[in-house]
Amino acid sequence: FRMFLKKGASSLFKSFLSTRPIVVNLKRGGKEYSFQAKEGENLLQASRKNGVRIDAACDGCCACATCHVLVDPKSFEKLDDPTEDEEMLLDMAPNRGKTSRLACQLILPDVEEIKIIIPQSRNWGPDSFQVGKA
Repeated sequence: FRMFLKKGASSLFKSFLSTRPIVVNLKRGGKEYSFQAKEGENLLQASRKNGVRIDAACDGCCACATCHVLVDPKSFEKLDDPTEDEEMLLDMAPNRGKTSRLACQLILPDVEEIKIIIPQSRNWGPDSFQVGKA
């Protein structure tokens, strides 16, 4: 059965069957937030579902770079490569790093934990990251 999952079952199907939650740790400045998500969810949707808001001016349609995040290097190695569209938008993101991704495009991989850093210096205001109403 596991061989079937590795050989091409859709991420939605894998997510449905997955029983082990992924621990997502978000950090901005000195504050840390942690929640559980499932493999195959994108980071933006998972964070909103758990009451952690990350700005997305395009509402997660891969049309801006306001949901730019930095991924811990160990976690980054586990991610699929960004699409050409995502790369183009990341080129416009302030403080782009080697492990930059857009939260709306970051599909959570099959890992126990993933660490995400929200860049402090952003062009779209100081309230881009909030806990509460998603």
